[in-house]
Amino acid sequence: MSNRSYKRSGGKFSSFASALIGAIVGGFVVYFLLSGAKDNSKTNVDKNIESQPKKEISQTIDIKENESMESVVVKKSIDSVVGINTISKVTRQSFFGPQSGYVEGIGSGSIVSEDGYIVTNSHVVSDGEAKEINVLFNNGETAPAELVWNDASLDLAIIKVASDNENLKAIDIGDSDEIGVGDRVVAIGNPLGFQLQSTVTSGIISGLNRSVSFNTGVQMDGLMQTDAAINSGNSGGALLNSKGELIGINTAKAGNSDGIGFAIPINTVKPVIDKIRENGKFDSVYLGITGQSLDYLRQLQYLKDTIKAKSGIYVVSVFTDDSTIKEGDVITKIDDKAVKDMGSLKKLLLAYNVGDTVKLTIERDGKEKEVDFEFTVDSSNVDEYKSAKPNQATENREEKSNPFFNLP
Repeated sequence: MSNRSYKRSGGKFSSFASALIGAIVGGFVVYFLLSGAKDNSKTNVDKNIESQPKKEISQTIDIKENESMESVVVKKSIDSVVGINTISKVTRQSFFGPQSGYVEGIGSGSIVSEDGYIVTNSHVVSDGEAKEINVLFNNGETAPAELVWNDASLDLAIIKVASDNENLKAIDIGDSDEIGVGDRVVAIGNPLGFQLQSTVTSGIISGLNRSVSFNTGVQMDGLMQTDAAINSGNSGGALLNSKGELIGINTAKAGNSDGIGFAIPINTVKPVIDKIRENGKFDSVYLGITGQSLDYLRQLQYLKDTIKAKSGIYVVSVFTDDSTIKEGDVITKIDDKAVKDMGSLKKLLLAYNVGDTVKLTIERDGKEKEVDFEFTVDSSNVDEYKSAKPNQATENREEKSNPFFNLP
């Protein structure tokens, strides 16, 4: 027994001694190797710095041990996401005739500048008809806001609170064109009301350039699809990349389906933010057509074989007095910039102002031609925008013949 015990003890001691000697020797070897590696690494980095021109580097996130990407993104950005409360007057038909009253709406938004501008969805502010708008900050404080701009066809709006508000922490804005399918994202908003203020969900980008038809009869194109949970009240909230940068505006979910949400790419609204910060306002231009992308209609076998264009916008109907564009035309370019779908068309239109004249490249009756078109309608003006829409009879006719029309 004692010999066996001793042997075991002796074995442990021998192993320990061998390990200790090996660790000491190995430590010296590793030290010298690492020292050389550090010197080489430093040399290479210095050479790279000297050979490359200086450029602005975006802020990165340092994820520490035992921290998730989501938690770091939230700490960086959550104070830049706000709740939005609105009061709007509505008139509804009842058994006793038209009944008017006020309804409360709740949504979300993101602070995009420290001088008070906040981006959200147009439907959050009742497409510009909200009588009262209030902002709830993450610390529980509130402030009144005013509508600066909205575009119902893009479902985007910008509101503003007083610039001296101490809660204005601007969110970092990313580049939605760099996002790919499978990239991780975080959504922040107020699902189901302010009782669940600043709720965080996470997921991935499930798809890009999605086309979605809404129950209002309007279709939106160029949307990002995500499986991060988006519910009522999340509208207008932030969709963030792994750096905590704003890359999308959460706008809708697919009916009662879970894990199918949609966001508007932030690059769509970037020109608006820049112009509003510079001029204090933005005029949205309007083509006065309903249309749909050729790719989408070809999938439905809706197009005639006579159309030669590979991509562009098929004009379903025209409802302005301008006869420059006709039903059945295919718009392929604006000022020599390709129009691939409704999303790209809307992005291009944001670069123009009312009164600007552009060169449209269209295909008509199988032949390509160029025409000049002047923007005369400002879709940010609610009354003017509504008067430019087709009348009810026209809307009903179009919905029956083509439920995929859009209003650019």
